Amino acid sequence: MKAKHLFLLTVSLVLLIVAVIGAMSVLMIKETVIVLTFDGDTPDEAGVALTHKILAERVKAFGALCDVRSGTVEYSDPDFVIALRGHKDFSFFSELLLKENETRLYLVAGEEAHDALDSVGRVPEGFEQHTITHELLKLGSWGETHKTEEAILLRKEPQMVISRVKAVHMARNGWFRAPVITIEFDEQQSAEFAAITKEHVGERLAVAIEGEVFTAPEIQGEITDGVVQIKNIIYFPKAEKLYNLLRIGALPAALKVVEIEPPPGEEPEPAEIAHGPAAS
Repeated sequence: MKAKHLFLLTVSLVLLIVAVIGAMSVLMIKETVIVLTFDGDTPDEAGVALTHKILAERVKAFGALCDVRSGTVEYSDPDFVIALRGHKDFSFFSELLLKENETRLYLVAGEEAHDALDSVGRVPEGFEQHTITHELLKLGSWGETHKTEEAILLRKEPQMVISRVKAVHMARNGWFRAPVITIEFDEQQSAEFAAITKEHVGERLAVAIEGEVFTAPEIQGEITDGVVQIKNIIYFPKAEKLYNLLRIGALPAALKVVEIEPPPGEEPEPAEIAHGPAAS
């Protein structure tokens, strides 16, 4: 009988401790509110809706990395109000929300331009030199990778700036579970991409975001349906990084900070709501 009472008392104490810890955790949750507005003319209804969607995706993507417990994005003309809840001051988050994040497609120079670079040691006019880092997992190793670098010349002006993506997906296919990123363009950019792929079959097209060149696959043929697949990034962490950058999108119009509450450096007040997904 004493053993039974002791067991029940132990269980009760454990439940009490869990409840106290949970209550303390709720009390420690703080809220940071960031108010953004368009830096210039407000775009049309579709542009506002796209901006709202992109901000929500950024709260999800960056929130998971920055320990955001829950986050919401609401539009009240002309402002976007982002509320972030967690255990710290999220005033720095405004920099992540305002990232340009444009995806640019550049044509890679042909063999003649690369030969000229090798022989003269000077970048031909109209081109810029970049480096693509290729990574592969070493066979028989635990997470160790083998890196090789490829120097390429890209035309200075992008062939296309990706601004309106309908959807981005990533899957792992085949025996080796290689990552495949699928991009779906809207009607306008589908037509633009079809013209590029028709004119430049056999050439390489580099994908770059904020100065980093992720890949430069060869154009196999004209793509008319607006659906593009990137299959040649074998190293999963790099493919995942590209997928996340594509997913958070490029803002259709520039934004600026109107207000951050509390101001940077001040301690946020405890939030009343402490539960929910890391974005909505």
